[in-house]
Amino acid sequence: RNEVVPHLGLAPRAIYQRFGSAVADIDPEVWVRRWTAQVATHRAHGTDVVCTDVRTQRELQVAIDSGAAVWRIRRAVAGAPGVLGRHRTETALANVADDRFHTIVTNDDTLAALYGRVDALLDAIPR
Repeated sequence: RNEVVPHLGLAPRAIYQRFGSAVADIDPEVWVRRWTAQVATHRAHGTDVVCTDVRTQRELQVAIDSGAAVWRIRRAVAGAPGVLGRHRTETALANVADDRFHTIVTNDDTLAALYGRVDALLDAIPR
């Protein structure tokens, strides 16, 4: 998703960033409204929900306000490369204090180790 597609001259991530920003510039609530509606539908059917990506202060606040357990995943080499990594959706939460999150998970080992950490945290959530 970070490699330039020759006939477009852009990486897919750049296209996603431009599209997402253009839509949010027209309607700042578009993404949180859609997320909130989808979560409500799933929860009404008794289904747990995992959102794997929160990119803005507004998204973070909506998740917290909805009662979500919001986790920060830390990985030393995470993120988009170069100019793609400087887009507002890549940086908006970089300076948010860790105490805004329910849990900080460090991803500094194997994928199996990360899964083990996540499974243990999920098992600890009261239902």
